[in-house]
Amino acid sequence: MKLRYMRLLNAFVRIALAVIVTLGLASCGDEVPQRGWGAYAWSIEGKRVIWFSQGWESQRDCIESIRYVVSNAQENATYAEPVGCGYSGNSYISVWLKNAFWGGNQIQCVAKSTDPDARKINSLYYPLLDWEPAIGQTYYCM
Repeated sequence: MKLRYMRLLNAFVRIALAVIVTLGLASCGDEVPQRGWGAYAWSIEGKRVIWFSQGWESQRDCIESIRYVVSNAQENATYAEPVGCGYSGNSYISVWLKNAFWGGNQIQCVAKSTDPDARKINSLYYPLLDWEPAIGQTYYCM
């Protein structure tokens, strides 16, 4: 019985260390500090979620801003719920983890850009919304 608990504890410690190391390395590859969070919202006219705006430093700033815009819209509102945020950057691990934990439900995958200038603008990897094709002219889902 004692051996079983020791094995469980050992497994837990290994998993915890793996998570800590992964999160520690998550920012590797993001050479430039960035404001990589972008918001999306339901387009009433387009009848689907679309990217609303980019440039937030944190997911919290992003989601609070888009929720404020949608909740304070006037009669002629063009955006509504559902809303969410996605993260873009040059590190696949960082982008994947941030979108997996804090990205919204309408994100289908992390895409890799084939645009040669994507790394310069810190958008080598970015989230794709669920209606966007998985392979495009300048990107593909990872």
